Amino acid sequence: MRLPTRRAAVAAAILLAALLPAAPGRASGNLRSFTLNAGGDILLQAAVAAAGATGLPGTKAYDFVPLLRPIEPWISDADFALCHLESTLSADNTTLLYDESGWPRFSGPYQVAAALAAVGYDACSLASNHAWDRGRAGIAETIEVLDRYAIVHTGTARTPEERLPALLEVNGVRVALISYSTGTNFRPLPSDAPWVMNVMDTAAILADARWAREQGAEFTIVSLHWGTPYQVRPDAPQEQVAAVLTASPDVDLILGHHTHMVQPITRMNGKLVVYGMGDLLSDIHGGPGRGAGAGDGFLIHLTVTEQPGGSFTVDDPAVTPIWVDPATLRVLPIDHTLANGADPTLAPRLDSSRALTLERLGLLGWEVTVTPTPWPPLLCRGRPATIVGTAGPDVLVGTPGDDVIAGRGGNDLILG
Repeated sequence: MRLPTRRAAVAAAILLAALLPAAPGRASGNLRSFTLNAGGDILLQAAVAAAGATGLPGTKAYDFVPLLRPIEPWISDADFALCHLESTLSADNTTLLYDESGWPRFSGPYQVAAALAAVGYDACSLASNHAWDRGRAGIAETIEVLDRYAIVHTGTARTPEERLPALLEVNGVRVALISYSTGTNFRPLPSDAPWVMNVMDTAAILADARWAREQGAEFTIVSLHWGTPYQVRPDAPQEQVAAVLTASPDVDLILGHHTHMVQPITRMNGKLVVYGMGDLLSDIHGGPGRGAGAGDGFLIHLTVTEQPGGSFTVDDPAVTPIWVDPATLRVLPIDHTLANGADPTLAPRLDSSRALTLERLGLLGWEVTVTPTPWPPLLCRGRPATIVGTAGPDVLVGTPGDDVIAGRGGNDLILG
């Protein structure tokens, strides 16, 4: 068990919560809340990197925004969007690594972080079996890149002081983010620096959660890279860890990943447990040794609401089933894609993936709600279209009727 040593998380968005006054219980008219969106593994295999390449092979030019753009409305619509980055990043693309032999090792282009920030991700959990693929250099470069794009991170560390939970504020609520993994693919961490990655230890997780609460955290999310790869049902260790953590008053929500399969949702000790969100972006697909549904995933949408006594509850979640197109590696929101004229050759596979995802989410009796499209459809001459604003001023010309425009950060001028 490792004891807390860090007093604050990195990145400009993180607050020294200990310096803030404690939040009193509030009258019902002043209760705070925030929305949360999260997804499964982002695994940067060679095919994913190739899909984001914009220049000739061997160049450093990449753009991964087009792969994530289809799910951007759901990401940017949330008050807090959390991803799980299962691969390390290269700070300057001179240390890229795509070794898929034996126990695979990966390190992807830094432009992945640029894309995550562009579509609205606020934070990433980092503890995974691939976090140690390039040793301390890989961890250091990954953190450097995420800091460059102002993405909060937790789960790996360059120093003992960075090891502890990230503390941040969302809509006035002090949130803690904890990240742990079951292992490192049999690559041992250094004996003189075990703090470089959080390895699964329920006592250590509880100590971190207690530390976060002492610093003023009002809502604590535990992100766990756990379970048996390509297994749909939670295994016994997952259930045991979930039971222990949800029994703690310091843990409010568990979000799981790692198996590359959708796993069910349940409540345990009154707390929401999302056992496995599948994959968000990878080149993993069902096949021999993996089974149907490998690489499927979903986005989960939660509303966290303050109660009159000052505690916080998680409303029943909604989900957006997603599917990575193996030809382009674009992440497709299934319902939206089907409703807006999906390629007829893809439609049966989208239908199958959706059905399997919803079935697996309900294996423990959970009734799943599927999210509607957060932004209304935009048609141009009868075909789906997208307006993407820039960071600077944009000029948009509306129709004589009612127009709905979603601005994106610059000064927007709308002429009706």
